[in-house]
Amino acid sequence: MSSSAALAAAKKRRNVGLGEQQYTQQQNINQQQHQQHQQRPREPISIPQLVTQHDTKIFKLERMRELEKENLDKKFHELSNKMELISKKSNSTIDSNAITNKIDNHEKEITSLNSTIKIVNKTLSDIKSNNAKLQATILEQSKEIKKLIEYNNLNNITDNKK
Repeated sequence: MSSSAALAAAKKRRNVGLGEQQYTQQQNINQQQHQQHQQRPREPISIPQLVTQHDTKIFKLERMRELEKENLDKKFHELSNKMELISKKSNSTIDSNAITNKIDNHEKEITSLNSTIKIVNKTLSDIKSNNAKLQATILEQSKEIKKLIEYNNLNNITDNKK
């Protein structure tokens, strides 16, 4: 068998897909045969046999590589999906520094509001006391006005008698 014929045979075998289970069973059988073959003394083999053995080994190695690549691809997709989930979760978490800054700002605003409320309360009490003073002044002045009106009426009466 020529080398090109061996390559063509290898391509044919590659196109025929063995199931993973069949592949592992065949691999176990091949390992047993290989162990038996190693125990026997080596016999000289022809070049076409050597090429077919070499081709078989290449096919097995390529199949193993394809299976490993599929496993790696599956693991890669699983990890990338997990990473996406983790990144989404980390984006949705609350930044503790931002929270502490907001709390500090709110505390400052609350203190400022408290001092403003105290100032407003003081102003309100001042207004109430001034209002009370004004009412007292109004009462006093209304009494004075009544006295003046009475005095004026008395003077008018006395002037009219004269």
